[in-house]
Amino acid sequence: MTDGIVVLAAALAALIGALLLVRLGGQFAAGHALRITKRFVQRLQDDRDGV
Repeated sequence: MTDGIVVLAAALAALIGALLLVRLGGQFAAGHALRITKRFVQRLQDDRDGV
C-alpha cells in the first residue's frame, strides 16, 4: 500500500513539475516574441520617419 502512495506522489510531483516548466517556457517565449515585435515595429517607424 505504501509503495502505491509513493508512486502516486512521485507521479503527481512529476506532473506539477512538467506543468510549471511548460508555463515558464511559454512565458519566456511570449516575452521574447514581444521584444522582437517591438524592435521590428520600431524599425518600421524609423524607416518611415527617415531616421
